[in-house]
Order: sequence, then C-alpha cells, then structure tokens
Amino acid sequence: MEEIRFTRELEDMKLDKVGVDVTLECELSKDGQKVEWFKDSKKIRPDLEHDIQVDGRIHRLVIRKATPKDIGTYRADYMHLSTSAKLAIEGRPSTPHVFLAHRQ
Repeated sequence: MEEIRFTRELEDMKLDKVGVDVTLECELSKDGQKVEWFKDSKKIRPDLEHDIQVDGRIHRLVIRKATPKDIGTYRADYMHLSTSAKLAIEGRPSTPHVFLAHRQ
C-alpha cells in the first residue's frame, strides 16, 4: 500500500492589498483524499468567505475578498499529516475618494 504524503506543501503568502481573493494550495500524492482546513486551529467550513476545492490531488482553500481579519496561520490536515502557511497583508484597504462640493 502506497504511503500518502504531501507532494506540495502550503506556502506563506503576503498580500499587498485587501479585498482580493487568496488561494492556498497543497497537493497530496494520491487522488480522492480529503484534507481538513484550519485557521489558527479553528476548523474552516465552506461559507460565503471560504471556498474549499479539490481537483484530483490538488486541494485549495479560497479566501474571498481577504481582509485583515484573515491574517493568520492556515493548515491543511490529512490523517496524521499536516502542512501550514502564514497569510500576511501589507497593504491598506483602498478607500473611495470623497469629493466635497463647495458653493461659490
């Protein structure tokens, strides 16, 4: 029986702006397996902010429109195996410009 392992681990990411989608990706050595995703030890489930995708051996966590609250350590677990990466955001949110009309 083949021993399953991570053939590609998660990599740390630094964003230069907020409000963009972020994809964390890892790969197992065998198709059809399921990984569980965690952020700072809290399990992540698919919701409006997170999409979990599997494409053969490749496992992806998509964080939609990342904000500073998404900064942290993410982990993918398969059985007793684990890979983790840190997400950092260096940019600032883009704020809309407000133009004030002055009467003359």
